[in-house]
Amino acid sequence: MTIKSIILLAVITLTIVITILTIFIILPLISTLPDDLYPNVDGNNDVSPSPSPSPSPSTNDPSSNSDEDIVMGRGNTPGNIINGGYIAQTEDWIYIVEASGQFPLYKMRHDYSERQRVHPTEQGFTFVNVIGDWIYYSNMSINSGRNIYRMSIDGGKQEKLNDERNSWLITVVDGYIYYIGSDYYLYKLCINTLNIEKIIEDKVGMFNVVNDWIYYAIYENHGLYKIHVDGYNQTKLNDDYIHGIIVYNEWIYYTSYIQEERVSLLYRMHIYDNNYEKISNDNISFFNISEEWIYYSNRSDNDYLYRMKTDGSENELLYADKVAMINILGDWVYYSSLSPLPPMYRVRIDGSDHESLLD
Repeated sequence: MTIKSIILLAVITLTIVITILTIFIILPLISTLPDDLYPNVDGNNDVSPSPSPSPSPSTNDPSSNSDEDIVMGRGNTPGNIINGGYIAQTEDWIYIVEASGQFPLYKMRHDYSERQRVHPTEQGFTFVNVIGDWIYYSNMSINSGRNIYRMSIDGGKQEKLNDERNSWLITVVDGYIYYIGSDYYLYKLCINTLNIEKIIEDKVGMFNVVNDWIYYAIYENHGLYKIHVDGYNQTKLNDDYIHGIIVYNEWIYYTSYIQEERVSLLYRMHIYDNNYEKISNDNISFFNISEEWIYYSNRSDNDYLYRMKTDGSENELLYADKVAMINILGDWVYYSSLSPLPPMYRVRIDGSDHESLLD
């Protein structure tokens, strides 16, 4: 065998050995590397923080949830949730928290017939979301400590979903529950697995979840931000001191506290270009949005119920009563006369047919 033949044979043998090592050793090792070894990068090549390490999963057994199909959609409107989430609906039923006792939950037809209590035991409901066959809520009863629960829509089955006390602003969207914990961090809970993730390291005072984005205000600080629901592409939108947020039709509506004047004014910012404008000079506490109208409690006029168009035009007094916790469903505005009580009255969106819910 010539030297040339020996060299050629050696090269072929080395090539075979490298191929075997690549297929059976190197590639399997690469596949086991963690996904978060590399940072998330947005379209502007800005490095965004990776999702924070998640806390330990809930101790509840997720076996009864894991085989469920994810129900897409949302359990309540952003505007209702920031006002306590005291009313929600399905195609056939209205679910409403009553302002009596420990805030029990009732259901009734859309014509207010067949009124009945959903669950017989004494427990309080707030941040109610209804989606699929389940009602999701924060349990306000003394023994529960505001944990997140879900209950079948007929009230026959009830499950605790987390061990976090004081879970609030509960928002159910596309198979996940987003909420603020007692530590003021923002979490999301997978309904199918009960796995819980902390989304960001900022402490959050208020948020909305809309179209895969979370719009939020920093707790006890300045700043309006947005971040993807998976915890990347965090973006600061402004430095305002935010009280309330509602994302509606490509606009972020928010109340900002002006310390020099001691008033809370309403602004809106476009979600794509971040241009913003003040749309009212009224001092506003509670507000909600429906069908191109903003309904609000006007501190400049005895906290009476006012409304205006979403561009700030056609401002008018709707009903001369002190209002708080404004929830909207269909053609009705539901409100309480005292915060944080559930709605005790309702009035049509044109100001007619005022009714008490306690009769």
